[in-house]
This record gives sequence, C-alpha cells and structure tokens, in this order.
Amino acid sequence: MAFALFSATSCVRCKIVKSYMKDNGIAYQEFDFKAEGKDEFNAFYRKNRPKIYRGEEGIEFPILFNGKEVIQGVGVIIAYLKNDVLLNLYVTRSDLSHGWVSGLTIADSDPSCADDFVAVVAFLKTHGLKTQIETDGKNAKILSQLIERSLIDRLNFNLRGPAGIYEAFTGTPLSQEELGLSLSLIEQCPEYNIILLLQALLRPDGQKDLISPEEAAEAAAFVEQATNKKTHPFYIKECISSNDKETLPMPNLFKYRTACRRYMVKTEIFKE
Repeated sequence: MAFALFSATSCVRCKIVKSYMKDNGIAYQEFDFKAEGKDEFNAFYRKNRPKIYRGEEGIEFPILFNGKEVIQGVGVIIAYLKNDVLLNLYVTRSDLSHGWVSGLTIADSDPSCADDFVAVVAFLKTHGLKTQIETDGKNAKILSQLIERSLIDRLNFNLRGPAGIYEAFTGTPLSQEELGLSLSLIEQCPEYNIILLLQALLRPDGQKDLISPEEAAEAAAFVEQATNKKTHPFYIKECISSNDKETLPMPNLFKYRTACRRYMVKTEIFKE
C-alpha cells in the first residue's frame, strides 16, 4: 500500500509519525505543505476538504492518506498503522495540543487489542508527548499496565454512577470489584480527575432518565470506600445531548454537588 504523508515544517508530531514508519519499515512519500509539497497538499485539500479536521489553530498535521482514507493526527495515525481496529475502540482524534495527546481511552471490548493499545501509548509517551488517558473503570488490567510503565501523565476517570447502572449506559455490566480495582489505582497517576457524568440512561422500565442525586451520592460513597479517601478531585459534569435536553428536565447541579460532598468533600461542578 502506498502512503502519502502530509506534514508541516518543524512539526514535532509529524516527526513522531515519521519515526514510527521508519522503525517499522513502512514506505511513504512525504509532502511538506510549507515547502516543496505545497501544491500537492493544496490539490489534496481541495479534493478531500470535508474529511479533513480543522480546529481553532488550523489544520491538524500530520495527515496520512492511503489512497482512500484520510487518517489525521499523531495518535490516530500510529494506532491505524499498528492495528486499525484500535481506531474503533481505543483511539480517537486528540483535542489537546502543546505537547499533549488525548483521545486515548481504555475500553473493555476486544481485549486482544489491549497490548497494541499499550504499545501505541508507549510510543507516544517515549517520543515526548504527555498522555491524557480516559477510563470509566472497565478493564483495570490495562490501567494497571499503563501505570506500571509510567505511561500516564493525566487520567480522567469518567464515573457513570454506581456499578449497578453501568449496563444502562454502556450495554455491558461492570462489577463492583472491577470498578473498585480501577479506582484503587488512580493515585498512582501524576495527575487525575474523577468526573461524574450526568448522561441520559435507559431504566429497566424503558424510561429515559438521569441518575438521581442519591445515585450520584452512592457513586461518591463507593469512591471513598474503594480508595479510603474523601479528598479526591471530584467533578459533576453535565453531558446531556441536545435531543435529550428537549425531553429531560435539566438537572440542578448544585443538588448533585451537595449530595456528593458528604463523601467527596472537594466535589465541584465541572467547567469547560
């Protein structure tokens, strides 16, 4: 397969991708859009503009093209080259810059890809990027592997609520033991946040609802129990889709904060 790599002069992330491709014997043709590859990139951009992400800081480089697909961003490209199944499960586009990479999520599906995911994170970390990892408590084994190898700079622990209602959110159950094990590891990360997500869930009776302040408090109490600590950085974050906002009452975030502070005394409302 012939790869075209669109890069930018002095782009650190481009150098990381080129290093990976060189180390693994992957041939490519490079086009530096600020130098001799400017015309080729402009033609490519005009043809593929809807597929190319452009953020507040401009177009994200590097961009890899295999003749059909546009693969953009350092983490996404390395995951694609390592094992493209990772893109559906563990790795998405990073929304961080200035030396950080995100979009790296511990998942519970297809455990056969877990080692490849750890390898991707390790490559990014050892080539100078700080890593932000997301987890919701599933697959504590992967979290443990990353921590043992000092591959996490920041962990966002996205708590769904008490373990018993995880299946209503994700479609797969989570045991208290697994959730507790993941929580017990968080203080081994240099930086971490526990974020209680207020999302719509489907109750057993078929009704769509949010977790209640009482259920939020139950989740906070479980964090205290699993970690034997009440002072974790703990946040309440509203994550309700626009469609659900039309049908569900808006939550009183202060009630959730008050309910959780009994167990997590530093609970605050998450601010973007």
